[in-house]
Amino acid sequence: MFVILNHTENLDAQQLNTSRCYSLTMSEFKNIFIYVSDALRYDYVPDSIAEEGNVIPTLTPGSYTPISFSSMLSGMNPSGHTVRSFYDTLENETFFDIFENHCYYDHPDSAMAKNVFGNHITSKELSEMEEPFLYVERALDTHTPYGEVGHGNDIPDDQSQEGDNKKLYKEGVESTEKHFRDHVEELKELGLYKDTLIIFTSDHGELLGKKMLGKNRYGHNKPVCRELNVGPTVFVNYEEDGWNRARFIDLIPTALDIIGRESLERIDGKSLNKELPEKGETMIQVSMKPPIIAKNNWYYKDGWKPGISKIKTDIATVVSDYLDNWKRKYRNRYRDRNNKNEEVEDVELLDGLEV
Repeated sequence: MFVILNHTENLDAQQLNTSRCYSLTMSEFKNIFIYVSDALRYDYVPDSIAEEGNVIPTLTPGSYTPISFSSMLSGMNPSGHTVRSFYDTLENETFFDIFENHCYYDHPDSAMAKNVFGNHITSKELSEMEEPFLYVERALDTHTPYGEVGHGNDIPDDQSQEGDNKKLYKEGVESTEKHFRDHVEELKELGLYKDTLIIFTSDHGELLGKKMLGKNRYGHNKPVCRELNVGPTVFVNYEEDGWNRARFIDLIPTALDIIGRESLERIDGKSLNKELPEKGETMIQVSMKPPIIAKNNWYYKDGWKPGISKIKTDIATVVSDYLDNWKRKYRNRYRDRNNKNEEVEDVELLDGLEV
């Protein structure tokens, strides 16, 4: 038994070893349904879902949706695909290419569907799917504004909320629990439950006011920490073999292995039935123009342990890019381009690199 997150309030470690009362064999599955509760923390998994199986600590490729989803659906580490923001397009081959019938479901005005995945995807309801299929839903119940963006709804322009963040977040967790349960019941009503491998997971976590680096932190993207970069995964109706760790990029290769289908050839993700990961990669984006990306390596030893990769090189890149951008923006003020004494202040990445 082990605990992944430090200083958390709601983690029931015994959930990690809960066994399911049923499972289905490899030959019975034709379809894959992956429910991704955006920004759901590892220690806030609803009890009713945790009781369905082992809650697997899962290293997310980023704490920012475009990076994480692009990694999951391409099977690549962040450094191996083309997406860094909601305005980029995923140019890699994806797991959707394996299935004639597939769906990425999001809210109607999603930049993920319009920009990131582009022609890779179609959007349908579960009732419209033909077997065999791969269905991935991004559920926004646990994303700000917590509990206010249900199935198929638009995200409001004003995402601010007043009140206790933890209380509001718990309401979002209750909402995602009902949302997920409704889908499971729908699969049963459609006669698809026994044919469908069901996975419950999250693309990254959320900070709810924890004091880090001298500030009370809210939301996601940075800094690099377990609360943001270690999420939960539950294989709801498959009795896995005691997996105690995973990466987001391993989920679909594992699912394909379980249902007996070939995976993509050139990917970083691996089936957990064959190999448990010892290390993983995450990226963070800092809101600059041009945006700055920092890669971080994580290693598994009684929990995912973050470690900075090439910190000297990363910081040098930050300062160089930031200063170049500063010169372009204030070119009339920057007379001497050879002046080496200019100081760059408030480089956000230096904050984000702290672990």
